Amino acid sequence: MSLEGQTRVFHSLTFFSALSFWLTSGPVDQADEWTLIDNATRASYLTSYHDAGISIIVSAFGSTDAPTTDGYDPVTVANNLAAFVLEYNLDGVDIDYEVGST
Repeated sequence: MSLEGQTRVFHSLTFFSALSFWLTSGPVDQADEWTLIDNATRASYLTSYHDAGISIIVSAFGSTDAPTTDGYDPVTVANNLAAFVLEYNLDGVDIDYEVGST
């Protein structure tokens, strides 16, 4: 099969970089490091990523945090996570909820 002369253009791809992790106790690891960057530098990073077509999101929970299993109020958890995203101008959230064995 020859692809000579064929060009494919992908208009709907979204690229992102995820900061890990946000837990019910707050940001840890890369997400925590993001909070330690001053506002001007963080804004500069965001602009550079956005100019390259990359969204910055935070990954929440992972294998070490199970808020509903641990009895946390889901509305409070969601509101706290949303507040973090808004405060640090992130583009969204990856819910990485791993409960039980799979």
